[in-house]
Amino acid sequence: MIKRAITISLLVVLALASSSLAQQVIKVGSVPIVHELPLRAAMVNGYFAQEGIKIEPEVMAGGGVLVPALMGGSLQMGQAAYVPVFQARDAGFDIVMVFPYAQQSQKSDPDAILVRADSPIRTPKDLEGKRFVNNVLKSFNWLYTVEWMSMNGVDYKKVNFMEAPFPNMVAMLRTNQVDAVAETEPFVTLEMERGGLRILSHHITGVEPVVQVSGLVATERWVRANSALMERAARALRKGTDYVRAHPEKWAGILATYTRLKPEWVPKLIMPEWKYPIDLERLQFVADLSLKWGLTKKKQKAADAVWSTALK
Repeated sequence: MIKRAITISLLVVLALASSSLAQQVIKVGSVPIVHELPLRAAMVNGYFAQEGIKIEPEVMAGGGVLVPALMGGSLQMGQAAYVPVFQARDAGFDIVMVFPYAQQSQKSDPDAILVRADSPIRTPKDLEGKRFVNNVLKSFNWLYTVEWMSMNGVDYKKVNFMEAPFPNMVAMLRTNQVDAVAETEPFVTLEMERGGLRILSHHITGVEPVVQVSGLVATERWVRANSALMERAARALRKGTDYVRAHPEKWAGILATYTRLKPEWVPKLIMPEWKYPIDLERLQFVADLSLKWGLTKKKQKAADAVWSTALK
């Protein structure tokens, strides 16, 4: 009996080890912000493991380092805003969108232009001649800023644009180093709670009521060679997205696993919407806007930049 029990235990251990060894590893470039919740929920709840996949996240600063890592093969997938995808394709890189993460709407817009409460800036036109901060020039945030300015009669060339990371923007604004900032969450909500600031506009959804923002991308070369693996990963991501949408009470716990957000902050924040499949019509708007403002040089068809897993 003892010998039989030992044999059964050994078989269980071997089976578990075999299952673990059979898992295919996907190295994913991670930007630890709220947009990534579907990926993290799928990891926490074992949805990738059910598909025989092990995700290894690697924290990245953004698209500037992500694209070279994808092209070089040190990563298989990574999070990116869609504007850099069109920029990469314009430069000849075979980057495709494999799964959508987030979109923003007028009901869920985490971005806003902030000014000091006592600022003379009351209208978009008042920004001419002023010091204005985006996180990165020629980026998604900058693109929607200049389009919003143009729509409101502002000559953006008369605005003194500057760069600063999102966490540094408000300190610069409060100390009068700049006049306005294009800020995002959690800083919008937390800094408005502190007082002394006001929202001039929600510039991104001021351009378009629903905006396709970001998702997971990969090289077309990799997804063609690993199409079955990509289908399995997409199934796990859909389950992760469904879980996030159905369980907002779990957001704080999941976010705590990969961000520095304090759990008590989370209920206060304006969150994006996690949605699949990707919206090709709205994505085409992003591609056309990138061309209009010189971020790309060639007209692009959005559908060419989307892999089939993002359309289901």
